[in-house]
Amino acid sequence: MRYSLLAALFLGLGGIAGTAAAQPANPDAKAMECAENGDFICALRSFSAFMMSDQAAPLENPDGDLTVAGARWEVFVRLAVPQLGNLAARNEVERLLEFVRAEYGDTRYMYATLHMVRAETCAALGDAACAEDSKSALCENLENWAAPFAMPAQGAEMTERVKAVTSECEE
Repeated sequence: MRYSLLAALFLGLGGIAGTAAAQPANPDAKAMECAENGDFICALRSFSAFMMSDQAAPLENPDGDLTVAGARWEVFVRLAVPQLGNLAARNEVERLLEFVRAEYGDTRYMYATLHMVRAETCAALGDAACAEDSKSALCENLENWAAPFAMPAQGAEMTERVKAVTSECEE
């Protein structure tokens, strides 16, 4: 239920930002169909395949703000975690982290979301080294991520999750 408002916000946004000539009419139709049916694992995997393809929409705009496609991908990550379970979620997040690092580098949103989910799932699995690795990555770049994650659009639940993971960061 806590994801329903967030899901409705992003699922109702329509198509992907970008030019119609450069992309198919609705490249994320399969992901949206999955999401509408409540299958967020299918939605995440379908949308990830699109975002990892040659036809992918940009993750961030030139100002560094998340695009509609970037926001949708981030939301699918968050919504899929409870359905995946901790081990599968950690594996999926690590796969996406590799791609995001290689293609986009240190993005303010997606990279932080992936590290936050990885820290949470690793901690839940009892893998302290893995959890510490992601927490350290978040803490090293906290100044880049603190303001965006405190924005009202992120929602109170997400802001609290980030604070919980980064609460022990040294000043």
